[in-house]
Amino acid sequence: MATTFPRLVALLPVTLLAACQFAPTQEPPAANIPMLAPGEPGVLVDGDTSEWPAQLAAWSDEHYLYLRFTIENEQLTLQSSGRTVSILLDTDASATTGLVPARAGLSELGADVEIQFSPLKASGGTSSGAAILVHSGGSTQRFKADALDLAIAPTYASSWYEARITRTPAMSLNLPPSGLLAPGRVRGVVAMLDNSGLPEAWADPFDIQTEDICPGGERLSDFAPPAKPAEAIRVMTLNVERGAPMTRPEPFRRIMRAINPDVILVQEWDGAEADTLRSWFAALGTEGEWHIATAGGTTASGGGVAIASRFKLTQLPGRLMTNEGSGPRPVRFVGAIAESPAGPMVIGTTHLKCCGTSGSSEDQRRMTEARAVSAALRAAAGAYPAAIRVVGGDLNLVGSRPPLDLLRAELDADGSDLSVASPQVIGDVTLTTWRSPGSDFPPGRLDYLAYSDANADVVSSFVFDTARFTAEVLAKMGVERGDSASTDHLPVVIDLKPR
Repeated sequence: MATTFPRLVALLPVTLLAACQFAPTQEPPAANIPMLAPGEPGVLVDGDTSEWPAQLAAWSDEHYLYLRFTIENEQLTLQSSGRTVSILLDTDASATTGLVPARAGLSELGADVEIQFSPLKASGGTSSGAAILVHSGGSTQRFKADALDLAIAPTYASSWYEARITRTPAMSLNLPPSGLLAPGRVRGVVAMLDNSGLPEAWADPFDIQTEDICPGGERLSDFAPPAKPAEAIRVMTLNVERGAPMTRPEPFRRIMRAINPDVILVQEWDGAEADTLRSWFAALGTEGEWHIATAGGTTASGGGVAIASRFKLTQLPGRLMTNEGSGPRPVRFVGAIAESPAGPMVIGTTHLKCCGTSGSSEDQRRMTEARAVSAALRAAAGAYPAAIRVVGGDLNLVGSRPPLDLLRAELDADGSDLSVASPQVIGDVTLTTWRSPGSDFPPGRLDYLAYSDANADVVSSFVFDTARFTAEVLAKMGVERGDSASTDHLPVVIDLKPR
């Protein structure tokens, strides 16, 4: 028996099917847009494995193969570690195809697909991100994560991880015809690799039965986002990637008209001064005036963040700074008090430090920034004790989770922590908010919204990706399939209803 590091829970074979497109006979409840057919159990790839049936480590539906695993006694940032975690998949359950690991106990496994997190470099050591290796005909081809629509959660160091790959890849990968790509069996194992690429520790192998794939290929939603409920306030956050709305305005305007938010938190809108933003939002042609609070400047100088609101805003004064050993540093943050129909709202948007891994200097910087943002919003909320509070943005959680928890600490109206909304991607089974085709990193969740549940409820929420809708729904919304590709982040939306 191999060591149990990393460890997969024991497997029970199961096959779950899902509709190829969303076509239930009635509108979904606004508070919980179903990602699977009504009444059907399924996996939501969010890093929380509580919905998995006990003792189950893998399953499939018509669209995807799902896995969950843990690295025993350790929280490891999968995509930026000095060690490589590998998912070895025998996609036809046959050792006659694929690569047979040269390890006793794994001789019955022919790995057709290998997914490496912190993949090995030919020159030695590991690189960041993930890689897909296809072992076929005695040779190995290397692909990016999007070749198999790979998604992983969470992006930060955790006790458990969830991953999924598509059963209907858009490109030919020269894989065996059964198992992953058609009814059959799939075997696999999660392993830690040594420097030569061989498993040095692995979990118990799994073996599952698969059924038919979706005849139409990719999964698309027959539903547009829910209309904003009466008396609710719609809040949206979006990183616009280096001020892209200034050079490519129309995709962003189509998206904003379709979503119709009341408050928009933006990041990476470099050089966006108040007058510039006010003019840009006026061109949306929507009813009423847009009000702006902005830090101005660029992302590199601590700016690029702003709030656009249908409600009047009073911007918090000054620029937020942290004072560390290297001296004062600006925080990419802007806060404001909004005069909403529900009364004053305390709102903040931030873009925390990028990159690094758990415990790195970048991760420590994110924690410092999150503390500063939380303190600034608590101070502002002191004058408005009954106010609804909302904070969000691009938190860059690629190291550890504490920056998120420090950001929301004791910020609610009752002195408790803000609640974290968990919007799903409409048309998908993930909470992904960032993706970049061709990147070394698979899609993940970097953008968050936290809110005060002491005086408001989230009555609906979603992540909006135009690539996940049917052509009919796109036409109905007045957007185009490629609109979301105008930035590498996706709009995250919540509807808050005051109590």
